[in-house]
Amino acid sequence: MRLIQSVIIIMFLGIFSCVSAKENKLVVAVGKDDYITSGPRVNLGRYPLNANIFESLTTFDEQFRLRPCLAESWEYKGNKTWRFHLKKGVKFHDGSLLDAAAVRLSLENQAKSGTLLFDFVRIDDSLKDSIDITTTEENLILPYILSHPYLGIVKPAKIPVGTGPFCFVRYERDQYLEVGKNENYPGEKAKTDRIIFRFISDNSSRLMAFESGEADILADVPYETVPSLKENRQYAIHLSAVGSYTGIMLSTAGELKDKNIRKAIAMSLDRNAINRALWQGTERFARRFLRLLFWENMRN
Repeated sequence: MRLIQSVIIIMFLGIFSCVSAKENKLVVAVGKDDYITSGPRVNLGRYPLNANIFESLTTFDEQFRLRPCLAESWEYKGNKTWRFHLKKGVKFHDGSLLDAAAVRLSLENQAKSGTLLFDFVRIDDSLKDSIDITTTEENLILPYILSHPYLGIVKPAKIPVGTGPFCFVRYERDQYLEVGKNENYPGEKAKTDRIIFRFISDNSSRLMAFESGEADILADVPYETVPSLKENRQYAIHLSAVGSYTGIMLSTAGELKDKNIRKAIAMSLDRNAINRALWQGTERFARRFLRLLFWENMRN
């Protein structure tokens, strides 16, 4: 049995009335601080909590359709090579211009850290406004891979410097990450001046911070609290269509080598009862590991 897992974010509906225009900020209560802040795998502000400091060459919309981001277009040139045409005039938060050399350096640094998610033979930045990536093997899904937040383009600096709608302000380990609005962002401007992500690993403490008004948004919501939160009309509950899954896997050893026995076990499970007991009915059943919208499931 496999269930598509939905991440729940609960928003306090009074946020826009209770926060003054002078101090236009949001406080988001999130779970454990999983950032890596030293060594080659530094990912502060990027992953797993994406604070919108960085942008990738490509991105996805809410329906998981591939969209341009730092690259305005791309094409496959053959011979295992993709060409990505960069948007012109994009600047890093420090005012320096994004160009092919900056993209190459960022991707090469990620390759050295082992976090690039694909292997390449070379990255050619000689065209300045375009970058050619030649992979070790034929890779027809490279534009999709490059949409991952982990592959956001980073300018080497002592603090996180990207091109996104928010800039790094300050960070305290296991306490908070604060970002501020990028006033020079060329795309749609952020609707709030500041976002403070408060790290609260304990579920009960995180919920209390939200209910007491210390946080405007509650993320990483414990499933067992969903029914009571639904009863409060001050809150809006949002379930995002993410692609993670939870599964009960059967062994294929011993008597379970018999496919019919495994089928019988699967058919005997009351999926609705499991969903209600463990996830408060918030999950959706899947016939495969990945959602149909994902490129891995595309027929062509």
